Amino acid sequence: MKEFALFPGCLIPERVPSYEVSLRQTAEKLDVNFAEPEGEWTCCAPVGILSLDYLTSLSVGARNLAVVEEMGLDTMCTPCNGCFEGLDRIARILNQEPETLAKVNEILAEVDKEYKGTVQVRHLAEIYFDDVGVDKIKETMVKPLDALQVGIRPGCHLFRPIEVIGIDFSERHFFLDDLIEATGAESVYYQHRLRCCGGLLRNVSDDLTEGMLRERLKELKEAEVDCLVTVCPLCFLQFDLGQKLVERKYKEKYDIPTLTYSELLGLGMGMSADELGLATHRIKLDKVLAKIGVD
Repeated sequence: MKEFALFPGCLIPERVPSYEVSLRQTAEKLDVNFAEPEGEWTCCAPVGILSLDYLTSLSVGARNLAVVEEMGLDTMCTPCNGCFEGLDRIARILNQEPETLAKVNEILAEVDKEYKGTVQVRHLAEIYFDDVGVDKIKETMVKPLDALQVGIRPGCHLFRPIEVIGIDFSERHFFLDDLIEATGAESVYYQHRLRCCGGLLRNVSDDLTEGMLRERLKELKEAEVDCLVTVCPLCFLQFDLGQKLVERKYKEKYDIPTLTYSELLGLGMGMSADELGLATHRIKLDKVLAKIGVD
């Protein structure tokens, strides 16, 4: 398989370390080859920077794209929805607007960088589905997960804005369902599973974000899932740490464990909870691990 430049972003290494641990642990078994630069990545240039200065936002993101070109690669892989949406947007703009690219390169020249406009940005979930494929995933499963009923949480920025990102999805069934079922687990449909969890509103309006999260938790509880699986680190934090805040605020109990997809893969590959770093989760996974016979 071709080599991908791995861009973990800021949130995952700092706040969701088990996501990074598990994707690295499982990559070799899936024949996914990740490369990383000798120097440092910089921030992906999220919406906060875009709202302050358009050209600065493009330049911050373009520095990372230039680093990928310096590595001799043409594809960046990121497991973070926010990084994916931001860097994909920047790459598309610069690949399609030569005049804007020229202005950005004037700024990049100050740090001895130049972006030529050759890099494609892809989400890790895309690579799991399109490059690895469900058949390969099925081949790597050694621990039966068929006892698990799973609710998926794709996260908003994996698909939106649809006219820009262009990844096909459906309210009823789409490729993340196929990825879940490739592990042997059942992907359970539940109401409003594609609606926002409110993560980006935290510290802006905590009442609103916790109200939105509470609605999503109620829907999952009604669906009687064993756990939630997500490919978005911000969704993970909402349903893991944020769930505790909702339970405390509303004096309710949900106890819905949350996993990233790469953690689910690792469990299916026979890896232990310690190998995958699952002790960092706030909502303990004891019930899930017991159901599939993992220590």
